[in-house]
Amino acid sequence: MIEAAGSSLFGLYIVGENPVVSFPDTTRMVKGLSSLEFLVVQDIFLTETAQLADVVLPGISFVESSGTLTNAAGRTERLNKAIEPLTRPDWQVIAELSSRMGYPMKYRSETEVAKEKKALVKGSLEPRKYRFELKELDSGLESVSEEPDREYPYMLMTGATLFSLGDNFRTRRSKISLLESPGDGYIGMSPEDAQSLGATDGTRVSIWSRRGNISSTVKVQEDLPAGLVFMPTHSLGYNILTSLSLDCSTRSPRFRLWAVRIEKEQP
Repeated sequence: MIEAAGSSLFGLYIVGENPVVSFPDTTRMVKGLSSLEFLVVQDIFLTETAQLADVVLPGISFVESSGTLTNAAGRTERLNKAIEPLTRPDWQVIAELSSRMGYPMKYRSETEVAKEKKALVKGSLEPRKYRFELKELDSGLESVSEEPDREYPYMLMTGATLFSLGDNFRTRRSKISLLESPGDGYIGMSPEDAQSLGATDGTRVSIWSRRGNISSTVKVQEDLPAGLVFMPTHSLGYNILTSLSLDCSTRSPRFRLWAVRIEKEQP
């Protein structure tokens, strides 16, 4: 989709997502979004993506929403708002935009939206077992990550930490922070790698990949093997290092392992 921006894709309407921060290859993402003729973003914050938009529409948070939520397990749950929003609910904004563009959505409440969903999406209250056929493979395991070399000798692994939620582009704005490492996160290194670099806890370093570079702070971690470094996904800017290349089978971005080099910054 980003590759099509500016050629066969001219406009985009993004609701409640911040791809500039949460999607791989930030530089490529910004270039793609900037090449659109028209970008609309609807969100509760003026995110990095919203700052690129031609039009920004206000959104509401989950505590201001009534309706339904479909969770990651595919179950639909009821939402009851705790406080009144200061702006229109998302469904009203989308419905009015659609109507003004010639495709009327005549919903009068979130209940009517839920009724349509119930009629269109088949489901059951009873748990059911699903069977998936196992595809035959020509060979065994296939490596989907970059390989280290002399220029990029470390493998960078990204992942969540105990008190972080994805990239935390919303929760980092909370006055009650559960982040174990606020701010721009850290780069975890094994004692051996930190020693060879002349780094200790708190040392500022530059991390380079084949796509770009960022700065971070070293955190020495005993449980990391030599050659493997770690960054939590709430680290600001880490997706500058990652790539939009897709796994050949799942067609999902390869978020987790990248070849990098690390240089100690001069004070």
